[in-house]
Amino acid sequence: MSKILKALDEIAKIAPEKNTTLVAEIGRLQFLNKRKIEIILCILVMVVIVITVGIVVKKRAKLKGEEIRRGELVVELENKDLEITKKNRNALDFYRQKQYYAMVGILEEIYKREYHQESAINLAIGYKELKEWNKAIEILQVVMDKDPDAAIAWNNRGVVYLNNGELLLAEADFRKAMTLDVKYFDAYLNLAVALEKQHRWKESLSFYQKYQKQLLQESDLSKRLEERIKRIMALTYIEDKDVLEKKVAGD
Repeated sequence: MSKILKALDEIAKIAPEKNTTLVAEIGRLQFLNKRKIEIILCILVMVVIVITVGIVVKKRAKLKGEEIRRGELVVELENKDLEITKKNRNALDFYRQKQYYAMVGILEEIYKREYHQESAINLAIGYKELKEWNKAIEILQVVMDKDPDAAIAWNNRGVVYLNNGELLLAEADFRKAMTLDVKYFDAYLNLAVALEKQHRWKESLSFYQKYQKQLLQESDLSKRLEERIKRIMALTYIEDKDVLEKKVAGD
């Protein structure tokens, strides 16, 4: 079409006064050509719009499908957590009743099926109550391997060592728990006990007092702890007196 228009235009330039009809024809063809281009552009725009809408619809459908799948997964996980939480509560009820075999039975079922930190730690506590030290330590080691910053696992392993008479190992674990969580006051109390058992009265007294500060003064535990602190202070006094007498005798 463009070649024809160009040729006609050249002819019109040669003798414009004799080719008015030809000029009119050129104008008509130019108009038609312009309309044709506009139509083609409109068609192209419509095609682009249709393709774009199609892509958007597909993406939305895909996202909706993913949201549904994610929703199903979340519901499934929530249901699992609820089931585990319920079993943990049942296990803790048995713990309070000192029915440790029943407690361990529930928690072993969870542990064999899948790893769950709270259940694993409770299982280790159950083994500790049954004096199955190695099993308790093994479970707590798994917890610490998965989460080295789990202060509760270090503290509980320290309790196992403490109950088994391994005082230096217990002390190391309690100190580690305190390093990981400076407000983990149970570790302060446990460390105080471990130091007391080693007759390290002054160190023990320091941690008993730190633990006591965060207790309510009128609580039963605070009152019992106060009696213990007084006893250790007396032992500290006796120890200091003995040291002084030996020093004087030596001089």
